[in-house]
Amino acid sequence: MTQWDFIWKVVHDVMPINNLGTTAMFMAVILLSVWQMLPVPGHPWSWIARGIGRAINADMVKEIGAIKSELTVIKERQDEQDHRDAERDAKKARSEILSFNDEILNGIRHSEKMFDNALDNITTYNRYCAEHPDFINDRTHEAESNIKKMYRTCADEHSFL
Repeated sequence: MTQWDFIWKVVHDVMPINNLGTTAMFMAVILLSVWQMLPVPGHPWSWIARGIGRAINADMVKEIGAIKSELTVIKERQDEQDHRDAERDAKKARSEILSFNDEILNGIRHSEKMFDNALDNITTYNRYCAEHPDFINDRTHEAESNIKKMYRTCADEHSFL
């Protein structure tokens, strides 16, 4: 029995067809099903299912698009806030570096942990300056070298507070 004989048997024996319209519709379903299984472009059932899915989910797709645009705005605001926070932290580190150096120049002694904190501030400040070349970065060079020199001196002499 060939494929066409099988289809003919299905069409006439399993589902008796009473008129030409029903026959044409049934044959179209069979042809579309065969076409779907062939390794050729254009799968009709997939196309029909996608169309139905888009129609059903149109409102949801629209809302998802709105949510994506809102998330983009939120991300931009967060990036701006992160930038402002990083700049604030760099300015604070610069201020603390300069203050610490002033204390050293005025003869105030410090503990090793205070020096470690100052060195951390130097690292934070220098990293920010390296990542942001437009940021003013000529105010702490002498203070940094003085703090590092004093740290080495205190470490060599064991003279931390």
